[in-house]
Amino acid sequence: MKLLIKKNGGYSFIEMLVVITLIAILGTITSEAFILGLKAQGKSEILKEVKQNADYAGQVMDSMIRNAENVDESLCNANSESLTILNRDGLTTTFDCSNEKLSSVSGEFPVPTVSQALVSTRVKIEACNFRVICPTPPLAPKYVLYNFTISQAGGGDQAVEKQAFLEYQTTVSLRNYE
Repeated sequence: MKLLIKKNGGYSFIEMLVVITLIAILGTITSEAFILGLKAQGKSEILKEVKQNADYAGQVMDSMIRNAENVDESLCNANSESLTILNRDGLTTTFDCSNEKLSSVSGEFPVPTVSQALVSTRVKIEACNFRVICPTPPLAPKYVLYNFTISQAGGGDQAVEKQAFLEYQTTVSLRNYE
């Protein structure tokens, strides 16, 4: 009697389990890499927005302080959350960083006419102060040291990878002094 061995053309159960396991592992690794890429992109977008706001506010304040005729001398060698400068047109501008915002208020004293936010509502300002350095004797120009920490608004309730902040500090010397 001939023993006929019937050969099936399919895969065994073990082969199928091995293939399914390998596909699952590769799928998991790929999806994790994709998710990490999305998180990194979100973090960089938040950091970019925070940096753009800090750079804009810093450039506006640098330019206005540098070209100011004078600064409020009551702030000499003291820290304050606001700074008042006398512009070349005879009007004043006050930079204020209270209430987690940074704004510029310009116009005739004591009734300002124009108020402008220097940062968007999507960021907040913390640990902000201005310091006017008045040299003695007054042969050299005054200069202003200011610093602040800027972060995205509402960042406290978000995961660490979604939080971004930037510490900004600079010194500006008055160009127009007497």
